[in-house]
Parts: sequence; C-alpha cells; structure tokens
Amino acid sequence: MKKFDIVINKINFNSITSIELLNFLQKIFPGINYNKWKWEYKNSPSGKSSVWIGKVNNQIAVHYAFIILNCRYKNKIYKAAKAEGSLADINILKQLPKEERRLFQKTVNMALEDLQKQNIDFVYGFPNKMALKSQTLGGYDLINIPFNFSRAILNINPIIKEKIKNRNTLYKLKIYAIKLIWFFTIKQLIKYKANCGNNIKILNQNNKKDLSNFFSLWNNFNKNKMTIDRNWEYYNWRYMNNPYRESIIAGYYNKGELQGVIVCSLEKNKLYIKAHIMDIIFINNNALKELIKWSLSWAFKKSAYSLDVWSEKSEESKYFVKYIKKFGFINNSNNKKNMIIKTFNKNLVEKNIFWAINRYLERI
Repeated sequence: MKKFDIVINKINFNSITSIELLNFLQKIFPGINYNKWKWEYKNSPSGKSSVWIGKVNNQIAVHYAFIILNCRYKNKIYKAAKAEGSLADINILKQLPKEERRLFQKTVNMALEDLQKQNIDFVYGFPNKMALKSQTLGGYDLINIPFNFSRAILNINPIIKEKIKNRNTLYKLKIYAIKLIWFFTIKQLIKYKANCGNNIKILNQNNKKDLSNFFSLWNNFNKNKMTIDRNWEYYNWRYMNNPYRESIIAGYYNKGELQGVIVCSLEKNKLYIKAHIMDIIFINNNALKELIKWSLSWAFKKSAYSLDVWSEKSEESKYFVKYIKKFGFINNSNNKKNMIIKTFNKNLVEKNIFWAINRYLERI
C-alpha cells in the first residue's frame, strides 16, 4: 500500500513561498495571483489573518483561511473571523485511503480550535456547496439568511442577445417587441429619475473625520444589527484597494454634515459590465433618494447594463425596497444565503443575532 505523509499546519507568512501557494490556488482559480491573495489575507485593516493548509506528500491539498475583522453589535466591538478560501484538490484527496479523505474537515476542526484560543468571538462564512458538508461536520451551525435582490436594467441588449440565441423568428419578434416596450417605458423612467444627485461628494481619505462622525451616528440608530465596524481603513481596503473590482465611494451632505454613504463597484467581463451597490447606509430619506439617483447616473456613465443592490428582509428594508422601485428597480425577495457560524463568545447566541446582510459580507 502506498504511504501517505499527511500534515496540517498554520501558514507562517514568512516561510510559505508564493510559487508553492500559487501553483495550488491557480488549479481552482486561474485568475488569482499572489498579490490578490496577499490583499485578501495580509493587507486587511487588522493586518491579521489565519491561513491553514493540509499537505499530502508535501503537496498542498487543502487551503482554508480566515480574515480577522471587527464587528459591531449593541454598541460593542466583537472580533470576528470570516471564513474564506475553502479550497481542496479533489484529485489528491481521492488518492488517500477512505479513512484519511476527510482532510478538509480535519483542517476545519484544527483551525476553529486555534481561533478559539485567539479569543475570537465568532466565526462566519458563506461556503460553496462542495465545502458545506465538511464545514458543518467540522463544528459550524448552518443558518439561512433571507434577503432581497433588487436590480435596475439600464441596457437590455445583453439580455436580448442571450434570449434569441438559436431561437425561431416568431420568438425573436416577441423579444424585440419586449425590447421596444422596455426602451420607451422603463429605460426612460430610469433616465428621468437618474441625475448627478444633489449635494453628493466623492469621498476619500480627506473625508475620514466626516465618515467617522457619520458611522458613529448610524451605529447608534442600528445598534441591534450585527454589522462590520465601518471606518475609512476598512473601506479603503475592502473597496478602493480591491484588485478584483473598480469601486467608488460617495456621500450625501446636508448643510455640511455627511448623512449618507454609498459604495458602488463595477464587475467587468468580455460581454458586458455589471454595476453593484456594495454598501448604502443613510440616516434620512432625502439621503437615500439622492444616493440612489447618483448611483444610477454613475452606472449609466460607466455603460453598465444593470445596477443591483442587496438588502436584508426586515421592516426597515421593506421601505427601502418599495422606495427604490420608484427608480425602476425590480425586486426579487425569494432569496436565501447559506451562512455558517461558530460562536465562541457565550454572550452571542447566533439564533438571536440580526445579520445586516449586504455585499460587504461577500468575498469580493
């Protein structure tokens, strides 16, 4: 029987070589490079992360990592570890004897034990389907978070091209009729509603104090939600320095006071550009109105085919979803996100936590 040398350990960032790591990561994510990996795990605001690998005969077979971030809940700061980069080389694992194939699960167990020793309050993540079973077996609880997905279609052509592929003439005529109806109704409505927005400024490091004051005010209004502890350092890392997407941060001012903030990002591929509202927070309805108007105008200028936004399902978000419909957004409320959670702090009972679901909880 072939002998297998299996080792699970935590990465020492000073000893792991970029070539060794890249060779493994690029098998699963061809577009990744060492700088992207480093941005995610070494350049976060805390400067801390926890990365584990499982090796078989000195070959990396499993990669499991966490970004250490601060979260805010009921006016207290909690240290959270966001599970990222759940990767496994199935071809290597298949070679192992049956009793040794749960290398990923064992890696999860060891990583969680280590995080508890570091006084992490809780761990959360959004696993892919392949990793879900191993992670729940590894000690996580699974919860389903319902959320709204709202989208404004700014250019219907990419959808039309997809719909008419290999279709007969009658079907194509029906689709073109829908395009004409959309062009003379929905698009004109969105264009009419969209403008540069009043009292909107592009934000950067020079607005750090304004952002700090605004976040403090917003946190007081939303203390019963578990949210990321927002600050300029987090925004700068998560959005402005993000190597995967181009982002912009804008704010609504009223009489010199910052009263709303929006983060928009572009996702580009060969066929079209998607625009996303990654984060939008505000303390009054006027701020919401001007930020939405500005985001639509910005998306049009960037030639995006759509602009979308996520929102949690709550009484507050009902108003948000209803309001943005006035600007041409179409809402899909039948969405759920699988979320894994492991709580170490006894003061946090996960079933009682209201998660402010938004794009900042996502990977990139």
